[in-house]
Amino acid sequence: MVSTPGCDFAWSKDGRHLSFRVVRNDISYIYRIRDIWKVIEGKTLPGKLKTELVYTIHSPVKFFKFSPDLTKAAYSVSEGGGYALYCVTFAVQKTKRLTFGMAPEWSPKGDKIAFYFMGNNGNYGIGIINPDGTALKVLSALGDWNPVWSPDGKSLAFTSSREYSKGTTEYSNIYVMRLSPLSIMQVTKDKNAYHKNVKWSPVGRKLVYETFRGIEIVDVPPNKRKLIVNAGEYPVGHSFKPFFSPDGRWIFYRKEKGMGIYQHNTQEEVVIGGSNAWWDTVLAPYGEKIVFSILGSGSQSGIWVVEAFDY
Repeated sequence: MVSTPGCDFAWSKDGRHLSFRVVRNDISYIYRIRDIWKVIEGKTLPGKLKTELVYTIHSPVKFFKFSPDLTKAAYSVSEGGGYALYCVTFAVQKTKRLTFGMAPEWSPKGDKIAFYFMGNNGNYGIGIINPDGTALKVLSALGDWNPVWSPDGKSLAFTSSREYSKGTTEYSNIYVMRLSPLSIMQVTKDKNAYHKNVKWSPVGRKLVYETFRGIEIVDVPPNKRKLIVNAGEYPVGHSFKPFFSPDGRWIFYRKEKGMGIYQHNTQEEVVIGGSNAWWDTVLAPYGEKIVFSILGSGSQSGIWVVEAFDY
């Protein structure tokens, strides 16, 4: 365990190194732990684990995302009544302002950043840009936000209120945008719905996401949907933040305490219990370890690593 809670965890592709962000007094400290498995003891990280400070951001950060190779990060900072999008390159300790934007999402190759912005028409829109600030391209401005790259980098899934009144974020459905040639397909068509936290399966064309009903998965196409976790047993406003395992077989989601794991082919469910809520949960690249943060002032506050289960 690391005694300070962290967020925005990211593993190196080989699963050896872990990067994360720690926030104190609106200052973000970016850390890296090298050769992490050499120091893991049992199911938790030892309390005296050595961490490496990589970079410090002296402004309140709204969104933050590491690049796939962990050499860069994109983030947003409040500026001029909106949010500006920045990119930092750790090796040279250099930050560049890219454009106005929020919620950066790196492409699988790390050569593009997708984001959303507030347009002049009062609606959110989606754009993409190179990490060096070149090749800015606006893809939509009809009430679209939170784009997520497909594993092949050819499409973006996003949530949108484009079928509702101008500027609303109270209702949304899911769409998929193919980038070349540009085309948009509506995936869900619910009335007065609010769909969020969309994630792609690493294999195939499945999406997992939250609705008022709970957690659903959908095949894109033919857009056949299935409810896998019912929200009825959870308090109003609970956020599941579901995501797929690296092999696409299992779906992980946040419970009030601990995690739920669902096998969507066999409908098998596994529950990993805990006495605290788990935050910013992410899997190691091969799916055998879970890293998460526990917030608070108790003895369990900090960063933890636990076994998932045997595949």
